[in-house]
Amino acid sequence: MNKQTNKYIIIIILLFIINIIIWYNPIVQYYDNKINKEQEESIETKKADIIIEKHVEEAEEKTKQKIIEENKKKEDKQKALENSLECSKQANNFLTPSLLKFWFKRDTSRIVITNHYNNKLQKCFIRLVTISTFDDVLSLEYLFDVYEKKQYGMFYWLDNPDIITCNVAGKTCENYKEFDKLVNIYMNE
Repeated sequence: MNKQTNKYIIIIILLFIINIIIWYNPIVQYYDNKINKEQEESIETKKADIIIEKHVEEAEEKTKQKIIEENKKKEDKQKALENSLECSKQANNFLTPSLLKFWFKRDTSRIVITNHYNNKLQKCFIRLVTISTFDDVLSLEYLFDVYEKKQYGMFYWLDNPDIITCNVAGKTCENYKEFDKLVNIYMNE
């Protein structure tokens, strides 16, 4: 073989290698891209799974909180009912026959008695309304703390002459409307 032929063979081999590189590079790139795409999809799937898992955990936590709150409300309602029943019993004990006779010395007296357990203050109140008619109209109304046996308020009205005494928890009031508003603070909580 001569030198010229060797040159051609080297050139052909080089061209062949270049051709392989040219053809091989896109194939490698294609598979690299495919692998990268699969890895990216795998990463995105993992991210989506993590997000879904996080939402499921949040939903489960919210459900647990809701159940806890509902149970708390049920317990609070049950406790309020128990307190209300105990308040009723104590209110009945508070109104002894001798106490009622003291307030109602005349047959013309009328009485309205209501009791209420105030959950906020954790006290049992009784509201006693009496109206007596003899020669004049006399209206007496009281607010008592049943547990402490303490008077919280009083409204006294005599129609002839027009005399009013009114106070609730140390606050003086001018008329029945003010008295009622102050008493309702204790009787409606």
